[in-house]
Amino acid sequence: MRPLIEEHVIGANLCQVCGGCFTVCPVAAIDLREQSALVLSHCIECLACDRVCPVLDSYLGNEVSDVVAMHGTKSDMRGQDGATVTGLLSRLFDLGIIDCAIGVRRDEHWNPAPTLIEDKKDIPSIAFSKYTYVPTLVPTLKDAIDYGFTRIGLSGVPCQCHTWDLCRDEFERYRSKISVIIGVFCMETFDRQKFLSEYLASKGVSLERMEKVDITHGRLIIYIEEERKSEKIKSLGHLVRDGCHSCVDFSSFFADISVGSVGSPDGWNTLVVRTERGREIWEKVSEIFTIDTASPEEVEKLSAYKRKMRFEEYKVVLPDMKKIYGKVIEARK
Repeated sequence: MRPLIEEHVIGANLCQVCGGCFTVCPVAAIDLREQSALVLSHCIECLACDRVCPVLDSYLGNEVSDVVAMHGTKSDMRGQDGATVTGLLSRLFDLGIIDCAIGVRRDEHWNPAPTLIEDKKDIPSIAFSKYTYVPTLVPTLKDAIDYGFTRIGLSGVPCQCHTWDLCRDEFERYRSKISVIIGVFCMETFDRQKFLSEYLASKGVSLERMEKVDITHGRLIIYIEEERKSEKIKSLGHLVRDGCHSCVDFSSFFADISVGSVGSPDGWNTLVVRTERGREIWEKVSEIFTIDTASPEEVEKLSAYKRKMRFEEYKVVLPDMKKIYGKVIEARK
């Protein structure tokens, strides 16, 4: 039987290009492209790809109703908002909880690239949000295992955290090597070509002078040395990459710990502890952070808006897995 992702995800234009299928395929029968994965002809129909696809896995509801804890946090490191993710990874290295970290850096032209961090001194290279997407981030997990790392810290956006969590649940090879999954809040990411080459050029923004990009209070803010350019995020829908249109997860529901700016004041992060593993880690690292309260209502407001936008504006119809599996069972009789 051909993989379900071929018809119900890729064929239905729902592929989020998370990279999970590419990561677990034992015969390299997945071609990971910028806008979609592709199942190749030498597929052996083992269906490993189906087991780690976030689109096939589930639809989630309220993202903050059953969390372990939620805090406002700030570290003394340099990074986005309260620099909580960089602070977490740095402390995890100190304690030996991770022996490497996987995240995203950018080059001098702001192109994002997956990065395997082996030493905490290199963590600043993956600080700050990029707002463009890296299809090959998730497969870097496979590279880390092949290099011999056994306590891997992962940091990514919701679709990536979801497929990493499925890898951990479904395959011992990954379960025994993933130490923690840290997710970031994400409404959507921009198509790299449209944002970096077309949009910024139309605004007269030089990549060499651009220092930082931020999205806050419904606006995109570009920092250019002493200057700032700002635009309402709602007017930039044409820049969103296609794979984001089927994602309904705002706050990285499937991570152990998720981090964002929504729900906390400027210069702070909201940190959400989601799993027992997340709780264990937070208890060990919390002492390095300044801690305050955070607003779960604000997080749920944005997550509900994202779901509404997907279903009402983009008219996304996610796979009905009960119906699909029913047909599969019937076909096998």
